[in-house]
Amino acid sequence: MNGEGTPDEVLKIIAENLDLDIDFIKQRGGKKNQIIYDNQVAWARNYLVYDGYIENIERGIWRLTEKGIKSNLNQEQVILIVKKWVYIIQSRRKGIEIEDLDLSRFEFEIESSVVQETFELYSKEDFLNEVFISEQQYDKIAILLKRKKNIIMQGAPGVGKTFAAKKLAYSLMGAVDDSRMEMVQFHQNYAYEDFVMGFRPVEGGGFELRNGIFHQFCLKASNDPDRDYFFIIDEINRGNLSKIFGELLMLIENDKRGLRFSVPLTYKPDSRFYVPKNVFVIGMMNTADRSLAMIDYALRRRFCFIEIKPAFNTHSFKKHLPCLHVSSPIFQWEKDINFEHVGENFLPVSIDKKQ
Repeated sequence: MNGEGTPDEVLKIIAENLDLDIDFIKQRGGKKNQIIYDNQVAWARNYLVYDGYIENIERGIWRLTEKGIKSNLNQEQVILIVKKWVYIIQSRRKGIEIEDLDLSRFEFEIESSVVQETFELYSKEDFLNEVFISEQQYDKIAILLKRKKNIIMQGAPGVGKTFAAKKLAYSLMGAVDDSRMEMVQFHQNYAYEDFVMGFRPVEGGGFELRNGIFHQFCLKASNDPDRDYFFIIDEINRGNLSKIFGELLMLIENDKRGLRFSVPLTYKPDSRFYVPKNVFVIGMMNTADRSLAMIDYALRRRFCFIEIKPAFNTHSFKKHLPCLHVSSPIFQWEKDINFEHVGENFLPVSIDKKQ
């Protein structure tokens, strides 16, 4: 149909694709004795118009919008769109405006119902081949993260904390799936409004209440409870943690996860929020910057701390050096340096094997 058609053409195409018999198509019902099939298609079309997939600029002609052309909706997504607008219409009949409704759960369900892509598999062995950490240390980190649900990797800058955190997440997911991973970096101006929820300026003036990145991530994870999600926080000790986490200071605890422990939020006391059990938090902390404040003890007890040390003296690092065509003097150079006591003006750097 080249992206457009009349209502009659659309009804005919749908009937042919679904192999509907003539008796079903002509069946009538309801208070006005309308043709049920025509009525159902009309409502579904309206919901797609409301959601921006179809437009009716020219009378009697329905066209796909740019959003509709680019989209490849599956049946589950269409059902979710219909459910969303049924909820909106029912709420309007009760006098509730659309601006006052929380539609985020529908949006994330629609997004998460996309047919799953094929991701590159990633195992524990892949992690050990790419990161200079022993198998024993890997097992310890994995067990602590699964049990505590929150860990902090601490170490000198350049030691490979960020690289190791991402690879750890991949290995526990079993695939290189960035859709189940989010990463942020804390700083002194980072706040609760960025992380959880807050008012943000909108184009044309005024403010609107928006969900923060962690709030959105938790909603996404809650709609996919059978798979693990990993939230990575770089420079976690650079932010004002009590100010950023707010109520989440309790909710991130491993024994306070799930709907049972949901609490009202500061900016939306009429709705409740919880951190799903399948969300794992990996923080990274720079131990070399002495200007940074100590981590709040209330938050400290909710994390397991993992020391990430330079790997220059490990067998795996020495084995990898010839692959980089590094000359032999570096072996003697690394023996002469005491990496257990890093000076203020020298910070060792671990090597990303992908480089």
